[in-house]
Amino acid sequence: MSIADDDLVDEVMRGEPRTIRVFLAFRMGCVGCPLACFHTVADACREHHIDRDVFLAALHDCAEHDPEQWEPVFQNDHARAED
Repeated sequence: MSIADDDLVDEVMRGEPRTIRVFLAFRMGCVGCPLACFHTVADACREHHIDRDVFLAALHDCAEHDPEQWEPVFQNDHARAED
C-alpha cells in the first residue's frame, strides 16, 4: 500500500495494520478515534502538531520493514511541528 498525506487515517491503519505502532509512537490518539474515518494523515498531523514529512517517513519506514523489527528512527523533539 502506498501511503500519502491525503489518505484517510482509518484506511492507512486498516490497509497496513503495522502502521498503528507509528501512530502510537508519535503519541497520536488516532487509534480508535471516530474521526479517523474522516481525517487525512495531513489533518491528523496538523491536529497533533506533528511534522507531516517526519511522520510520513516513519509510516513508510514501518510499512517496508518487519513490524517486529521496526524501531522509530525519529527523535521525539523533532517530530513536533513548529508552531
